[in-house]
Amino acid sequence: MPERFGCPALDGVVEVSEERLTHVRLTHPESFEVVRANLARVLSQPDVVYHAEHNDRERMFACSIPPMPGHFVVAIVVTDETAPTRHWVVTAWVGRRLPGEGGRWVLES
Repeated sequence: MPERFGCPALDGVVEVSEERLTHVRLTHPESFEVVRANLARVLSQPDVVYHAEHNDRERMFACSIPPMPGHFVVAIVVTDETAPTRHWVVTAWVGRRLPGEGGRWVLES
């Protein structure tokens, strides 16, 4: 059963399946525990939200991590094409930089 987190930016709920958590654990093992501990916050109170330049179904949520200055928890969320109220986390990680303007991601206003 997927976990569900409230996401005001999407006016709904975001699902995180066990399969996606396993993906994060395997691809970002060094940051899995930090991601896991901050996932609800990045989805409910992001510092910034970006959308993919050529795909309005993809969003990037990011929030700073107070005990780790200069680091962000980042989560990529996709909205289902056939069910626009269904959203899920594809991946998540801890990063030091956020994308700049002009790349794949565009800052939402």
